[in-house]
Amino acid sequence: MKKFVYILLFTVLNSTAQNSTCDVVEQCIYTLTLESSNGSGWNGNSMTIFQNNVAIKTIGLNFTNGSSLTDNVFLCDATSFNLVWNEGGSQPENVKIKMISPFNQTIFIKNYGDGEQNSTLFSATANCTTDCCFFYPTNLNFISSNETTAQLSWATTYNPPQYDIFLTTNLALTANLSDPFITVNSNPAEISDLIPCTNYKYYVRYRCSPVEVSLWSVESVIFSTQCTMNLNQNEFQNLQISPNPVIDDLFISNNKLITEIEVFSIQGKKIMTIKTNFHSGTINLNALQKGFYLLKLKGINESKTIKMLKN
Repeated sequence: MKKFVYILLFTVLNSTAQNSTCDVVEQCIYTLTLESSNGSGWNGNSMTIFQNNVAIKTIGLNFTNGSSLTDNVFLCDATSFNLVWNEGGSQPENVKIKMISPFNQTIFIKNYGDGEQNSTLFSATANCTTDCCFFYPTNLNFISSNETTAQLSWATTYNPPQYDIFLTTNLALTANLSDPFITVNSNPAEISDLIPCTNYKYYVRYRCSPVEVSLWSVESVIFSTQCTMNLNQNEFQNLQISPNPVIDDLFISNNKLITEIEVFSIQGKKIMTIKTNFHSGTINLNALQKGFYLLKLKGINESKTIKMLKN
């Protein structure tokens, strides 16, 4: 475990900038980058960092001109903090802020147009001490998948008790500390409750302790779940669907009863549920926008998912 000794020198030179809620040796520096989209500063907008129920520092009021300004705040190790956007000022749509940890990890970004005044923008636990934060998993690997689960693995230079996995169907996204994640206890890891016929991307990081995490992996891996489960799907052995692509009406025929059809977006969001109870029939999909969809057909004991294009 390492302490940031350089903050002691900074204390002598900037004693008024310290956090009075804990000992100086328990503190480290977080960097705040303030940005303005029109080059006029924050126009009276301000934000306050709270820790231990104390307003540690208010930023932004001195940002009266220019496109960017850098400020620092001292935070107590292993203690939660909040970043609050205060009331007051004008042109809030021109306000952007980025928060960077002592390990040069960007942990939060409020982009232009995001968030509201008089609200908490970000909450986290300060981390000043762990060696684990200097490392991240490498050589991410997709092992296998079926319709709803996937096996993932990675190489490590550190042996933490747990790992966090950032999993997304938006392949343009990169992992951010504030994004939702899945915590697992093993490597390789099995991820469940996935959407059939769907592309995923994942990143992984070390969860060094309940309050300490590493950087997200630099690399990511894209994988796909299968469209049908590896089952003897006797209920759907003679399934016919046409036309595909479809414009309005989709004809469905099957050897066994189809009780219900669920329509999902390609990102896995359920759009509609259609009660059917037929062996053959037609469903109207005129309400759908153009694009790819997943149809989950349910029988008495089994289900089958197929991909469909709406024109």
